[in-house]
Amino acid sequence: MKCLTKRPRPLSTMKRALIVLSCFVLGVKVSADDKECSGPLPLLENAHTSAGARRSSYTHGDVLHFTCHPGYMAAGRTSYSCLNGTWVRSRRGKCVLKPCELPSDIPNGRYEIVNGTDFVFGTIIKYTCNDGYQMMSRADSRICQVSGWSHSLPVCEEITCEFLKPHTGVRVKSPPYDHAPIRTGHVVEFECSPGTGTVLRGSSKVTCTSTGQWSDSFPVCEEVTCELEEIDKSVAVRRRPAHGATVKYGDALRFQCVHEWMEMQGESEVTCESSGQWSRSFPKCRETPCRLPDIHSSVLVSGLPEGNAAMRYGHKLRFRCAHQALALKGQAEVTCLSGDKWSNVFPTCYVPPPFCEPPSVRFGDINVPPKRLYSHREWVQFQCQEFYKISSNTWMQCWDGTWYYTVTCREPCIVTPEKMDERKIKLVYGERKNLYVKHDERVTFSCKHGTSLKPLGSKLQQKCTNGVMHLPECY
Repeated sequence: MKCLTKRPRPLSTMKRALIVLSCFVLGVKVSADDKECSGPLPLLENAHTSAGARRSSYTHGDVLHFTCHPGYMAAGRTSYSCLNGTWVRSRRGKCVLKPCELPSDIPNGRYEIVNGTDFVFGTIIKYTCNDGYQMMSRADSRICQVSGWSHSLPVCEEITCEFLKPHTGVRVKSPPYDHAPIRTGHVVEFECSPGTGTVLRGSSKVTCTSTGQWSDSFPVCEEVTCELEEIDKSVAVRRRPAHGATVKYGDALRFQCVHEWMEMQGESEVTCESSGQWSRSFPKCRETPCRLPDIHSSVLVSGLPEGNAAMRYGHKLRFRCAHQALALKGQAEVTCLSGDKWSNVFPTCYVPPPFCEPPSVRFGDINVPPKRLYSHREWVQFQCQEFYKISSNTWMQCWDGTWYYTVTCREPCIVTPEKMDERKIKLVYGERKNLYVKHDERVTFSCKHGTSLKPLGSKLQQKCTNGVMHLPECY
């Protein structure tokens, strides 16, 4: 041990006294050439020596203390001593990161570490909001600092969408309830008012998204129009819009063939639908010849074209029976119409049934001179004699030798002056003479002067029923 003869600069008074005393007891002579600790000062991770403890030179026995950097704290004490020109670590403490308290949770949100592995100085945590909520604070991150966590706790508020006013003509099918906030996931449906001839352009459903925005723009109702297609020259439009006019929803076009001998292929009417499309394709007209159906061998046909020539519109065929004993059933002449159609069903020949003798109706006559015999299916019409009223049916038909249907002539009622005198009544209207009253007609009577209607339910107005009239009686 070398004792110093000069004043030891870095030692305290007590420490210096101890060294001098030790040298005196041991008889060691204090030397002035003790070794100094030169060169760079020792380093300690995450620590530094304070400026006030630094000197230009250090001699044997000097002690160097360390202070942890900001954000770090001492885990035990750490120091170096100068011994015989060498720095020796005398205390084995270290500087570790300073911890922060456990971060607080926030309502409707959560946090995660984005930089670091523990809640210590320099660690960064980031807060995020749950679905349906949004960050309202300017800062969503916090850093563990010397004084604790930076910034205040962020705030998550529920995400809502602002309900916009629908466009004119748009009706909301499922609006928000009352004035409650429109939350994420809420769906609003739209439609156009019925009967307005408009169609919805855009999405019929929009949803409030997690960003607080609607999933799509609100739709609009536009007037539905249909574009007029090219019309075949063979087709005439019976209801054509004015030149340049817009065909709107619900408008209908009606078509017909230019020539009557043409057949329309397609529908004769198309309508502008709500989709802006026509209900059907526009029709066309084509000529369709008539085909010859099967004809029984008992029927003879004239007017057939030579070879296999087509029978076009207006072509006529005539028919007769092959034997005089047969009768023709149907039209003796048929004409080719449009669309492979004939004006009538082709006739047939058959053996006619028995004839009918002239019919008779009481108080009725045939309205034309009667025939000696009437053929099968022949009709006759009757008329009643004067003052007789015919029933609703006036015709009878011969069928297989028998007359069918009934004709009835209803009898009139005859009111004489003598009958009225017997009952002391007179006519309200008309002269005093024989009165002929037709079936179902009414006559009004009155009691003669000085008489009254008998109170037996008799009425002064009476109706003729097939020749019978109950006259009232006065007394």
